[in-house]
Amino acid sequence: MIPLLCLYILRKLKEGNISINIHLIRRMVKLAGAFAVVLLTAVSPSLEIGTDPDNQVFRAVRKGKVIGYVHISRSVENEQIVYQVKSEIRTRIVVSLLIRSREKSIYRGDTLVYSKVLRKINNKTKIEHEMIFDSGEYRVHGKKQSERTGPAITDVNLASMLIEEPPDLGIVYSDAHNKMLPMNKLRNGEYVVTMPNGDQHRFIYAGGKCVKIEARGMFYKIKLITLDDPEEIIQGNIQNK
Repeated sequence: MIPLLCLYILRKLKEGNISINIHLIRRMVKLAGAFAVVLLTAVSPSLEIGTDPDNQVFRAVRKGKVIGYVHISRSVENEQIVYQVKSEIRTRIVVSLLIRSREKSIYRGDTLVYSKVLRKINNKTKIEHEMIFDSGEYRVHGKKQSERTGPAITDVNLASMLIEEPPDLGIVYSDAHNKMLPMNKLRNGEYVVTMPNGDQHRFIYAGGKCVKIEARGMFYKIKLITLDDPEEIIQGNIQNK
């Protein structure tokens, strides 16, 4: 859809149809925000990871060019597991786009007790909500309203999949979407998570550590890669991207 919208906008620019151009550019900004950032949050963890933070940094690559980064840290604070994710993507689709995302999740034992997601496109907030576990259920505070929803969440979440290989549970929780997503194991060290819009994110592991994610949609492909990705090192691609 993105390439088709680009061609349509260019044609309308030649025709001088400014109002339609503005409308479509706004649509493209929203679509770009959807595909440019891999949606990330936390996991049901084990306290047996030590007190030193675990850190993982990925470079976001599109069409052979580095367009941003995703950084995740995991630490233990007061017998709680704290996951923090931040990402920044810069790209251009007719207009320049800067997509920033900040997420924090806290687990006590195997239960998610706190989650916060903030995502902006060109400094305009697109997603902002906070979820707190209270008296056996969650209070969710969003941009426009607050609500109570659901029992305790103890399933694997997306952020931990960026650090270590998950158990084969068949589902994964997304804080950004506030819902469970299907997760399929393709083979040892490789899993696919299907997003609500049907796009797929393939997680690849080496020695139990995540080394690459491939986000695919009908008209796009973005990779998140680390220096520990054996395939990228062998091909010599990381230095060139």
